Amino acid sequence: MPKDGKETLDQFFASKAPQSAFEKNTVFVYYLTQTLGLTEVSINHVYTCYRHLRTQMPEKLRQSLWDTGSKKGWLDTRNLENLTVPIAGLNMVEQMLPRESKKD
Repeated sequence: MPKDGKETLDQFFASKAPQSAFEKNTVFVYYLTQTLGLTEVSINHVYTCYRHLRTQMPEKLRQSLWDTGSKKGWLDTRNLENLTVPIAGLNMVEQMLPRESKKD
C-alpha cells in the first residue's frame, strides 16, 4: 500500500481482474474517481492507466469509452473530459468483479 493507505492501480486492477475493454474502461474510471477521488477524469487518464499497466488498449479508445457507456451503461460519456461511473457501473465493479471461478 502507498503511504496514503490507498490501493495502487496495480493492486486494484489485479483484485478486480477485468477481462473485456468495457470492464477495463469502467474499472479505470471507477479507481480514479472512487479510490483517488479525482473529480474530472478524461480520456487521457484512461489512456495513462492502460499504458501504466501495459495491458492491451483498444485501438479506438474514444469509441471504446463511448460504447462502454452506450452499450453497457457502465460509464457516463457525455463529456470525455469528465467521465463518471453511474450506478450500473458501480454495481458491475463492486458486485460482479472479480468473477467467481468455475469449479470442476
